[in-house]
Amino acid sequence: AGLEVSSKMDIKPGELRCPRCFKRDIAPSLSRGILDAIMKNWRRIPRHCRACGKRFYVAEEKVRALSI
Repeated sequence: AGLEVSSKMDIKPGELRCPRCFKRDIAPSLSRGILDAIMKNWRRIPRHCRACGKRFYVAEEKVRALSI
């Protein structure tokens, strides 16, 4: 059987959402370890989803643009 969608999601371009559950409840995540240091050099900052716990990186420019 194919993939079925039970409800429509209204996602706006540029909106910051969790890559796992697509919820908007995103919070800054504390830096931990060498990977975060490497990602910081590439201007990626850690975030985590409060709904599902997924930790991921977001472009620094994108976060700045959304906070204005």
